Amino acid sequence: MIVTPTPEDEARLTQAVVAKAVRILSLVEAPLGLWGEMTDMGPASVKPDWQIRELLFGLHYSGMAVPEVSADVVIRQGLQTDPASFPADKLPDIERAIAAARSWIAHDLQGFGIA
Repeated sequence: MIVTPTPEDEARLTQAVVAKAVRILSLVEAPLGLWGEMTDMGPASVKPDWQIRELLFGLHYSGMAVPEVSADVVIRQGLQTDPASFPADKLPDIERAIAAARSWIAHDLQGFGIA
């Protein structure tokens, strides 16, 4: 059974998706890492996986649905850049990172963890 998250839980889940998507995009050593250091995109707050998991604390085993997150939200909040000035050719990278982040979080919420 899929549980609809409360507004507070949805905010936590959205923040976790943004943080994991930025991590996937930013770190060369991360799975699916694409850009390495993002000096050309400005500052990006890259959180370690354990900090992302802290956002999910208490939500495990609940069957909670992971919310959809737009590329604009990741660009604005995670990459701290104006979406209007973001290079259009990098948008597919953002979309793939969001999909991977949502999958990672959904798997983690089921209590399987990530090796």
